[in-house]
Amino acid sequence: MLDALAAHYKFSLDQPWKSLSPKIRKAVMNGSGDEEIEFIYERGHHRAEYSKSFEGVLQWLDRRYKETESEGVREFLESYMNMRPCPSCKGARLKKESLFVRFNNKSVSEVTAMSIKQALAFFEAPKLSTQETEIARLILKEVREPP
Repeated sequence: MLDALAAHYKFSLDQPWKSLSPKIRKAVMNGSGDEEIEFIYERGHHRAEYSKSFEGVLQWLDRRYKETESEGVREFLESYMNMRPCPSCKGARLKKESLFVRFNNKSVSEVTAMSIKQALAFFEAPKLSTQETEIARLILKEVREPP
């Protein structure tokens, strides 16, 4: 599949990563999006040609990891995983723009990390201005009232 991707984008698999354009790096890691790639499958005397988008190495690894029943394959794929938190979101798994939104001086990530007891206390008596209270009224009603 990578051979087909290299032929489509006109690069060599022997090229250093840093010499590839950002477009090619993105296609390798995250896929080709809606852009279809011509693939050739050969096994013995059987040959098939087909076109489809390339899912990307990251998605392929993730899919294989989730679908495999083999512990050996799972361990092999784990060798490509990094357990360090993202330096941008510090492990919150949210875009930095989302982390800028704060309620009662806490981000969404900080609120969801609270225990249920802490969250109840947090939402019981928020320190809000009159305008903030009106904006948050419906949200607080949903949080405070049982379903």
